[in-house]
This record gives sequence, structure tokens and C-alpha cells, in this order.
Amino acid sequence: MLQERINGDLKQALLSQDKQRSSVLSLLKSTLQYATIDKKAPLTDQEVENILAKEAKKRQESADLYDKGNAPERRDAELAERAIIEEYMPKQLTDEELEAVVDQVFSG
Repeated sequence: MLQERINGDLKQALLSQDKQRSSVLSLLKSTLQYATIDKKAPLTDQEVENILAKEAKKRQESADLYDKGNAPERRDAELAERAIIEEYMPKQLTDEELEAVVDQVFSG
């Protein structure tokens, strides 16, 4: 389960004293726990992925604002957090891969 993977990786990050990774994963764990409490049932992997997508989007929006505000250090920190979150999300198709799938569907 995806949530268990995040919890396990958080433990590893804490043991290896990776402060940035452990901070991001700790925040994700907390967010997922609140969502579980709100739902009153365990989250499915799809629900976890939806939450991760929202969190990644928040980081991207913050990075964009920091970029406009001429704060490159903060922008880079937000983008680094987004990259950690995206490790737990399904791989997105590239434009070329998507075109190939569309072509295959319409030609077959």
C-alpha cells in the first residue's frame, strides 16, 4: 500500500538524518492521517494519489509565486519538495507517449 511505503520511507529518512526528506514525508503522513480520520476508513491508493497530486500542485504554485517574487532559494526548496512527493505518484506519460497511445487507439 502506498501509505505504508511513505511511512517506511519516513522511518528511513529519519534514521539517515535526511532532514528535507523526513520533513516532507512527515507532513505527508500527517495529511494522510487527517484524511483517514475525516473518511473514518482507510484510504485507498487512489485517494492517497489524489492527495499527493494536490500537495505537489501546492508546491508548484508556491514555487511559481516565489519565482515571480524573485526568491530563487525558496522556489528551489518548493520544487525539491514537489520532486519528493512526485516519487510516490504514478509516472506521467510524456507528450510523445500520449500521442503514440492516441494514434494506436484511433488506427486500431
